[in-house]
Amino acid sequence: MRSQSERRQGHAGQEITARFHSAAAADAAEQDFINRSKGGVPDDIAEISLSGAPLGIGALLKSAGLAPSTTEAGRLIDGGGVRVDSSVVSDKGLKLEAGTYVVQVGKRKFAKVTLS
Repeated sequence: MRSQSERRQGHAGQEITARFHSAAAADAAEQDFINRSKGGVPDDIAEISLSGAPLGIGALLKSAGLAPSTTEAGRLIDGGGVRVDSSVVSDKGLKLEAGTYVVQVGKRKFAKVTLS
């Protein structure tokens, strides 16, 4: 249950969004926020196609633009900040076979990656 303060902030945010965009955009933004706060995947995420399957998770994160380097990808994995199809990745040696995966880095970076 949201506190009174959270409801007021949400209402203010929705009102500001409606002023600059539209009421429909404000409603969509609120639904997206609620979905993400519950661990959901946003409706509109980047779709990326990569070749070279099987591909290591570090190389995939770098190639998809979700990490600046494979070393940083390893750090993100060590910190528990990488998910593939909603499952936390803990193995830096993970190799993904051909297929389509929803990859998440942190709370805000998402990509639908198709490996071939």
